[in-house]
Amino acid sequence: HKNQAMLTVWLATGVAIVVDGLVSGLIVMPTSQLWIALYTGCAWGWASTFPSAHKVVAIKLRAAVRIGLMGVVVLLIYFVMNGLFPEILDLPSHNIKNLQDQIHPGASLKPRLWGAGYF
Repeated sequence: HKNQAMLTVWLATGVAIVVDGLVSGLIVMPTSQLWIALYTGCAWGWASTFPSAHKVVAIKLRAAVRIGLMGVVVLLIYFVMNGLFPEILDLPSHNIKNLQDQIHPGASLKPRLWGAGYF
């Protein structure tokens, strides 16, 4: 009962964010996402200050499973880096190719302004 007003404020803010995202379409913008992340972090932090009603049980995995999972994570990192870094190192040529593909005579305009790099 002591924190009922604060809980109401958190819930009303969450509902307002969802309704705004459904109506305005601004939920895909980085500023909106930053504010949503800030709201989520604050709400989570406030909710985690209260003691939980249940006990947390730690799950112990065998060493072989932990090593296997670490191997999978390392492999995923390798694949991401192998696919990402060549693109980053050759970024100027990718930008030039992207602009040449999107801007040529007789082409229809793209519906997004930032499609040709004007964001």
